[in-house]
Amino acid sequence: SSKKNRKFIIPVKKCGIKSVIDLRDKYTSGKYKDMCNNAGLNYYNFPIDSHSIEDRRIIESLPEMFDVINDGNFYIACAQGLHRTDIALALNYLFNPKSKDVPVMYGHFRDSGFKYDDIARRINSIYKNINEDDLKRMSWGSSSSFEKEFTLRKKKFLEDNRERALKK
Repeated sequence: SSKKNRKFIIPVKKCGIKSVIDLRDKYTSGKYKDMCNNAGLNYYNFPIDSHSIEDRRIIESLPEMFDVINDGNFYIACAQGLHRTDIALALNYLFNPKSKDVPVMYGHFRDSGFKYDDIARRINSIYKNINEDDLKRMSWGSSSSFEKEFTLRKKKFLEDNRERALKK
């Protein structure tokens, strides 16, 4: 949304993107939303971070965010497209029943490997605060099916990203 990058809104649209998912909270302005809408892009603001945004606020927005992601042809980013974006994609993979592919955590690779702390902090806080009604709104059949799948996905998520870090 910076002035120097606003020129990319039309090319993004021409690439087939239909929706823009903005993960920022305090740094958003109506100008960016208006620019996206004027370019024919659907604009969504789902604030996500590793610790300051309330869990309930994130949990309440997850079903709609999953719908946008499931629909495809979206662009998702925060200010840099790294840390909050990684967290959002991890939440999608772990909590969206339709998500199948393990996301690569580009913003969390360091020379010493895959740095998982802030992702884990948010995943664990969402997991701890999610309830049966939330799971229904996310289209999980039952809490037991969610629990089993969540455990498998979390293990796969960690293994795949740690393995990717070793290959770097």
